Amino acid sequence: MFQRPDYTYIIDFEKWDVKNFLNDEANPLGRIVRLIPDGSKVLDIGAGNGILGWLISNLHKNTVIDGVEPSVIGSQTTAKYYRHFYNVFFQEIKTQILQQNYDYIVMADVIEHISDPYSFLKDLVEGLSDKTKIIMSIPNIAHGSVRLSLLNGNFDYVDSGLLERTHLRFFTRKTIESLVEKLNLHMILIFCLQRSFHVDTLKQVFSLSFCSLMHLLRNKEALVYQYIVVITKDDKTPFVEYSFGCQSVSLLQYCNLKLINNARALLKRLLKRNA
Repeated sequence: MFQRPDYTYIIDFEKWDVKNFLNDEANPLGRIVRLIPDGSKVLDIGAGNGILGWLISNLHKNTVIDGVEPSVIGSQTTAKYYRHFYNVFFQEIKTQILQQNYDYIVMADVIEHISDPYSFLKDLVEGLSDKTKIIMSIPNIAHGSVRLSLLNGNFDYVDSGLLERTHLRFFTRKTIESLVEKLNLHMILIFCLQRSFHVDTLKQVFSLSFCSLMHLLRNKEALVYQYIVVITKDDKTPFVEYSFGCQSVSLLQYCNLKLINNARALLKRLLKRNA
């Protein structure tokens, strides 16, 4: 699937608070946990550092959760939050695992790390019953922060985030929907998790013309940092859509910040000229 630094698997859960995940409306794992009813049987593919297992163990006392994670470090630090923890790649024990007849299979920030998501998911769903639901959280490459970077000629990989170094595939809402349709599955729910695109990119916001900024602000997908989708073989469940999280920079904020930025730039030029 992918390689990630060992240190990212090591978490001191004693210092964490479950409420932080639930109070943040746009936190993907907090949203996923609330989608799963207590008493369910869950498989966590790509369990990573085990946050999902930890959350469920704290919030759903009657939920059974198993995990699959190929990293040895990951299995050492997170297995205690799972009933069964398989320290292998999912494909190696697919038949054995799917005999468990899970209610939910979770892939939280996983398919963007897979070289061929279609083949992986096709192989997965062939063994599923109609009752099983797949929950996936998927980063949105069309988020405003990435668009701003591209407008400024940048596409820089980072240790974590939308342009994480280990991402092999990039998705928009359209490509997610296309993937689900190609698999002959049905999307019954989508959460649009919004994050402001200007917090870490103020200089790039300032570089935009007014018209370009207004285009971004009017584009709903530019505000979505991540999607959570629920897909199933069952075509009888009606589709629903929800949006959570903060909006992006407002027009008034942009005007104020633009004026301040221009004033600072002018002052620097005057000081430099008089020096």
